[in-house]
Amino acid sequence: MKIKRIISILLAVLMLTSVVSLFAFAENEAIARVTEYLNAPSQYTNNGAFGINIDSTLDGKVTSLGNFGGYVVYEFNEPVMNSDKHAYGVDFIVSGNAFNAALTTQEPGQVWVSQDGENWFALAGSEHYEDETVWDYSITYTKLEERKCTFTDSLGDSGTVSPAEYPVSENYPIVVIPENDLTLSGILLRKQRTPSMDNGIQTSFGYVDTHKNSGASPNPYCENHAADGRDGQFDISWAVDKDGYGVELNWIKYVKVQTATFIDGALYGEKSTEISSVALADEAKEPVGKTSAPEYITVDGTALDLGGDSDYFEVDVDGDFDINVGTDANVYINNAYGTSRHFSSQTEKGIVRVIVQSDNCEPLIYYINTGKGNPHTDITPPEKEDEAEPVSATVSFSMSGTDNQIMKHEITVSSDIAEKYGYETAKKDHNGVKIDGVTVFDVIVASHEELYGDSFKNNPENYLIMGSSFIMKAYGRNAAASGFIVNGVMPNDGIYNADFNGCTGYACDTAVVNDGDSVTYFFYKDSKFFSDCYSWFDCDTYSFNADDDMTVNLSGYCAIYYGINEWQTILDKYAEPLEGIEIYAEIDGEKVLVGTTDKNGNARLNLTGEGEYVIFSEGETEDGSPIITNYAVVTVNPAQGDGKPHGFIEWVKHIWNSIKNWFVKVFNFLFGWIGK
Repeated sequence: MKIKRIISILLAVLMLTSVVSLFAFAENEAIARVTEYLNAPSQYTNNGAFGINIDSTLDGKVTSLGNFGGYVVYEFNEPVMNSDKHAYGVDFIVSGNAFNAALTTQEPGQVWVSQDGENWFALAGSEHYEDETVWDYSITYTKLEERKCTFTDSLGDSGTVSPAEYPVSENYPIVVIPENDLTLSGILLRKQRTPSMDNGIQTSFGYVDTHKNSGASPNPYCENHAADGRDGQFDISWAVDKDGYGVELNWIKYVKVQTATFIDGALYGEKSTEISSVALADEAKEPVGKTSAPEYITVDGTALDLGGDSDYFEVDVDGDFDINVGTDANVYINNAYGTSRHFSSQTEKGIVRVIVQSDNCEPLIYYINTGKGNPHTDITPPEKEDEAEPVSATVSFSMSGTDNQIMKHEITVSSDIAEKYGYETAKKDHNGVKIDGVTVFDVIVASHEELYGDSFKNNPENYLIMGSSFIMKAYGRNAAASGFIVNGVMPNDGIYNADFNGCTGYACDTAVVNDGDSVTYFFYKDSKFFSDCYSWFDCDTYSFNADDDMTVNLSGYCAIYYGINEWQTILDKYAEPLEGIEIYAEIDGEKVLVGTTDKNGNARLNLTGEGEYVIFSEGETEDGSPIITNYAVVTVNPAQGDGKPHGFIEWVKHIWNSIKNWFVKVFNFLFGWIGK
């Protein structure tokens, strides 16, 4: 099988076209993966050092998002909880590379969160309600020439951006990039297009790449944020709707970060958000508590009724007005620290947000409509669909590629077993079709339960970790390079995809199995080319008599390259006899070599005793491709004892005896009289 060069090319293509980051599933087992990334036209666009390798942010390395609108989307392996055990209410951290909080140093990135990857809510940072902030800004970059673009925006402005390379599709393969004109939309915090090294913006909290990463207070609401603020801390409770009002989210699964300024820093270049790490907040053993309500909040002398459960208030103001808060806790009124703030006129957005926070407690957040803001409408995040009644399936299962393989055997699996152990599985496949039934991942979970018993039940994460449809640990070892085959093929949607020269494959928690299916889970032995070949015997069960010629046949194909084809296509085009593969049997608990395949894939088995044997394939093809083990059952019956030849040796003996007997008869006929 001359396939390794082809495999190398294929994997390169897969790396360019897949939404999956291999870096996200290395030994460190990153907490998230990248599902989208685009570096907007900037000095770093298409730059291999800082403008392409966004996956490296999951491993503590710096990557840029480029000019305004450049963005990345992370999908976390497990839901990020809006937990009452997170100090100061901080639920997760996304850090940049700022070394201080100076106006010219900050390069703020706006953050959005989502539960389903479709419905997004902005996390309102300190500048969200300021007049200069534009909630619905959009810009169109047009390719002009090398390292230059023109732009037009929703504010009626236009001009040239330089240096600014237009993004090349091959560098950002998981988003669609128009050939000449790229439009990006989002929240704009500051726009300064006259080049100057003094340009910039200074924020207090709620953005990426604005403060130093260590040696500072972990409290986002500290008084002196320039000296004490720490970068990239986020509270899911900051989530707001398009009108700026709070949305209650108990958890999120997706985080989007986007460059939120359009600033020309002259010799510094554009203000581009950088990301250096993604992390979860530490969790305390006990709830940290909620900040006590202030004694009062007054708006232009009118006291708000703080005795109810609502965090939304309406107070009409005319002209300038003051807001005062009666507390000795930390208070932010929009972006200003302090218990009072004077507004010279009605705010542009008509909303004032007041945050009150003390000790290490979660904050209280109030939204005040001063007469100009849109009325508040409660938004309820989409509810999870009702779960279907669990079903079960009995399949044959085997695992190979490790020193301790699992022989093929039947296992009965319930469709709710993964959920039982707390695994977050996909509800729909990549075509949006609801998943009903037992999946390959359910089978793998059941196998762990069967193999490890109470040890797995008590600590499943010690043996099996799966996130975002990817298995990162299985059977207690790293599983970044592992795969599965069902009924001889890699499960797929049956829809031809020209990009892959085959059908689009299913993930472990979207591939559904049925009664009687055969599931093979394996670890790749060829970690360089992933050239492992799936093998199969010409029969699942054999029955021989002890004096028979016990010959079996073994064929195979390269799994990762041809596995997404239909089975008949594999048989017609890609299957080859496997030569030099060793066939073993388990005899009295021992692994015994009982045959080796010839150039036609045939192996004569050396099984002399009557009984039932499990045989299995191991070894490498002539070009060094490892075999993915397969199994068959051989029954050896008693010899027939009818005097007829059985087996090759017996046929030779039979022919020799026949010839000998013929010569004896001829000799006796011609010369028998001599003896008389």
